[in-house]
Amino acid sequence: MLLVAAKCLGGCMWALPVLTFGWIVSSCFVTYGIAVAYNHTFPDFPYISYTGIKPPEQGIFTITIAIGAVFLAANAEMQYLFIKKLFNEYSPEKKWRNINRAGLSLGMISGLGLLFVACFQVDTMKPPHYAGAFMCFGFAMGYAWVQVGITWKIRHFDVIKQQSRRTEFFVTQICQIVNSVMSTVLFFTFAVSKTMYNKGRDAGLGTKWDTLRPIFLVSTISEWLLTISVTLFLLTFIPAFRMFSHTRIEIDFISPHLANGDAPAENGNGQHEGIELMTST
Repeated sequence: MLLVAAKCLGGCMWALPVLTFGWIVSSCFVTYGIAVAYNHTFPDFPYISYTGIKPPEQGIFTITIAIGAVFLAANAEMQYLFIKKLFNEYSPEKKWRNINRAGLSLGMISGLGLLFVACFQVDTMKPPHYAGAFMCFGFAMGYAWVQVGITWKIRHFDVIKQQSRRTEFFVTQICQIVNSVMSTVLFFTFAVSKTMYNKGRDAGLGTKWDTLRPIFLVSTISEWLLTISVTLFLLTFIPAFRMFSHTRIEIDFISPHLANGDAPAENGNGQHEGIELMTST
């Protein structure tokens, strides 16, 4: 996914978060519109998952959300590589490198969760679908707070202290904090209200059309807002991705000397033999 993103976007890597946000949010609204048009769901705030359980919107929901999951993973990977390069050059502290790796893991798990949501329909495969939703939202919330800490750290690096970048990353820090707080509140609001609604419905206390209508609306509206909030966080990567001059993938072949158990050969510059594949310049 990194190779594809680098090849397609080149020096415009800042467009990746914009593309991801627009793709995921528009996918949800497109499948919602189709489901409502075919009377497959009601128009007043259904759960997002219930906008993609019948043809033709079912296939559209699956493929578009699955692609969105790949986009999410690509963003997490790009952000990881950006932070890794900064830490290698400006921070000798091992703990921050470990924090960056933890952030990558959280981002990848969140993307995997979204893939589960896309592939396992809520009406036929509830356990993996709900597990995917928890992975997507819960780990995305943790990922956001990790990035808040990392942004605070890199703002003290000389390369970020330049006047224009200092302002950009200060605004980025504020936006990340506000977004993370909103996502955390919405996540717990959605989790609690969803649980309360399900328990009330199973106990025969009412339906989403009468007694349980208020708690149902709290649950569905918070889910929509949480989805927008989680994907909106990706836009805070734009200042970092704008610093990319180019992205490359390096490939090294095993030297014949290594295959024979000898020390790796070096070229005239003191570097080991190998081939570097440039993906974009």
